[in-house]
Amino acid sequence: MEDCKELLYHDPSKLESRKDCFLSEDHYFRGRTALIYSDKAQKIGDYVIFPMSLSRSFYVLGIDDTTGKIFARLINGDPRLILDGNKREDKRLQRLKSFMGFTHNKWEVTSLKKGQIIRIQGDFAMRVIKTFSSLDKILNYLSYFPGLGLNDVRSTLWEEFIRKYLSTDEELEEIEKLYNVLEEIRRIRRINTMLGKRVKELSMIEEEVKEKIKSIMKTKRLVDRNRVYFMKILSMRDKFKEFIITKEEKLKLRYGHYTSPHLVQVSGILVGNQVIILREQDLVVTHKEHGISTFKISVPSIVEFGTLDNFVNITLSNFIDIIVF
Repeated sequence: MEDCKELLYHDPSKLESRKDCFLSEDHYFRGRTALIYSDKAQKIGDYVIFPMSLSRSFYVLGIDDTTGKIFARLINGDPRLILDGNKREDKRLQRLKSFMGFTHNKWEVTSLKKGQIIRIQGDFAMRVIKTFSSLDKILNYLSYFPGLGLNDVRSTLWEEFIRKYLSTDEELEEIEKLYNVLEEIRRIRRINTMLGKRVKELSMIEEEVKEKIKSIMKTKRLVDRNRVYFMKILSMRDKFKEFIITKEEKLKLRYGHYTSPHLVQVSGILVGNQVIILREQDLVVTHKEHGISTFKISVPSIVEFGTLDNFVNITLSNFIDIIVF
């Protein structure tokens, strides 16, 4: 019986009757659909591209590195950007990876760098958001106070810390309430200014609230709301670093389709959809089809896990200016 890999690379039309060559039944039927266009198939690196006539989509077939079986994926994108004969083979291969949602296979990574999206197994990948040379460096980064209410891991951690350690601070509680009143008055005053009504009365109350806040803070000027927190927590950075370390735990996370998810085991701190990795370790990913895969996270870092589809918009942004939808 002919080797599946050889058929894919040299005579793909024969794969139509070789269900055993494919990763699973859904990959087999996708593969059969792709084979309709086998007369236009082209090999790019270890992958075979099947462009479809008058379509801005194409199929890509390749060998799954964990099982040795053939996978098949439908990719949304113009295959001409990959099959451009004026580009070097390595450039075309990198474009194909970008269309698939990653920048590197795990065996291609020699060191972790910001911006990498590393395919670990199947369609599961890890995005590297930021890396650090030591535990001290990542703790110093996290302990910077960016302000509250921001879509930022530091802001989220600080909010949790403040709730835990400053919830009994009566002075801060009073200031918080006064700032809430101040914001309410300002909203009302803006509306009334447009209507030309009650502006003087509202301004007087606003000034009284400001003076009250300044007297509590013992400042000559009204400080920004986030600055209030900053002044309160400036002396608590070491305690905040300890708080971060205590939050580290052994995580078990699942990504992908609920019927066959990738189980991710890693020690870190889950903040939203990002994971803070404080120390060197082996990431372990388990899947019922792909088995167990490991990847060494060599430095403290902030990462995000997900399937390749989660990262396509990020990888394509590298050359979005040449993509016409």
